[in-house]
Amino acid sequence: MAVLSPLVSVLAPADWVVLVAYVVGIVAFGVWVGRRTRNVSDFYLAGREMRWWAAGLSVKATQISANTFVGTTGQAYT
Repeated sequence: MAVLSPLVSVLAPADWVVLVAYVVGIVAFGVWVGRRTRNVSDFYLAGREMRWWAAGLSVKATQISANTFVGTTGQAYT
């Protein structure tokens, strides 16, 4: 708990409530969305039912996110 001790003193009880509610909500949403997943192919390939444009947007969003992460770090260093 040595790592969390500074964090515990900084966060108010309301902060902890929001944090726990967020984590519980994300897990519940993941379980609800993933309830139809039956095997690894369904998980990784969406059962081969994803439209081309949705797959393309997903790839583009991943590239933008990675470029932003690396680019802003490099820009901050400069």
